[in-house]
Amino acid sequence: MQVVAFAGLVLALGYLVVWSADSWADWVVFAVIVLTAFGAALAVNHREHATGARSVKRSSDSRR
Repeated sequence: MQVVAFAGLVLALGYLVVWSADSWADWVVFAVIVLTAFGAALAVNHREHATGARSVKRSSDSRR
């Protein structure tokens, strides 16, 4: 349900942007807003645990 709501929001906002954009400057401003939002989403993405980069394997032979 969240995906459908998000897709509807994106489509509605996209329609408003296409409808109201008059010149190339409007598209530049829109691109800067989109890139800023994408950069912020990447900046706040925090991984709690590593994805297998440091796997610890122990055996009975390694007792040092």
